[in-house]
Amino acid sequence: MNPIFTDAASRISTMIPRNPEQEVIYTFLFGALYALARAELLRYPEEGSDPGKSASRAEEVKELAAEMVSKVQLPKDGEWLGGFYFNDAVFRLGICVEHVVRHITGLKGRETLNVVIKVAESKGFDVKKILPGWEISKDEVDSLRHKSWDYLEGPKMQYSEALKLMENLVEFVDLVFKNPSWSD
Repeated sequence: MNPIFTDAASRISTMIPRNPEQEVIYTFLFGALYALARAELLRYPEEGSDPGKSASRAEEVKELAAEMVSKVQLPKDGEWLGGFYFNDAVFRLGICVEHVVRHITGLKGRETLNVVIKVAESKGFDVKKILPGWEISKDEVDSLRHKSWDYLEGPKMQYSEALKLMENLVEFVDLVFKNPSWSD
């Protein structure tokens, strides 16, 4: 297993969430780590964004569905599953970023994430420096949610960008949990 994952898991295992908000952040953070590790285990990073990827994925999905029927169990490997776990990691990273930034700002309403980020920056949290890649993650989540027709040949966020965001997010969440005044 990639040492980045074991280091992150070690750090997560020692974190102590102090309230339900932090528990939600904590579980999304571990979920992102798990999904990214599964994507790598399924060799996701070796994939490129080749034209025609969606057609080959559709064929693989057909085979996976047939396997579910014939073996009466869930498939355990395949390129499509690697992409599935990568997309799950991207979603969880994006959600975790938003939750932790809302947590430190106290903004829990319908404010856009950009507004919440500006408030965080006014409180001294330079989110772009603390969590480089958060904007790519947000764009990726927005594309998956609202513009899936633009997502035909795979994600725009690179695996290495997701991995770096996850590393930085683990470090930042750990600091937030250890500093109660940041979220009072």
